Amino acid sequence: MALVSARATRLPVYSAFAKEDNLSDLYAKGEAISTLSNVLGLGVGIYLASNIAASIQGKVSAMAIFLLIVSTSK
Repeated sequence: MALVSARATRLPVYSAFAKEDNLSDLYAKGEAISTLSNVLGLGVGIYLASNIAASIQGKVSAMAIFLLIVSTSK
């Protein structure tokens, strides 16, 4: 859902920041930053999954943190 809203609002935001017809440059830089953040997030997820979830205690603590985040975001 966040991806859909980000994609839907990307062009108006870029258009607001565009000066002197440099919309294509802004879009390319935005896509590069998006790709970089996706790769970094994937790396952090792999690291956490391989280190924290390797033990039962890690799984229980990760689930507790996840439930805390989900319950406070409502």
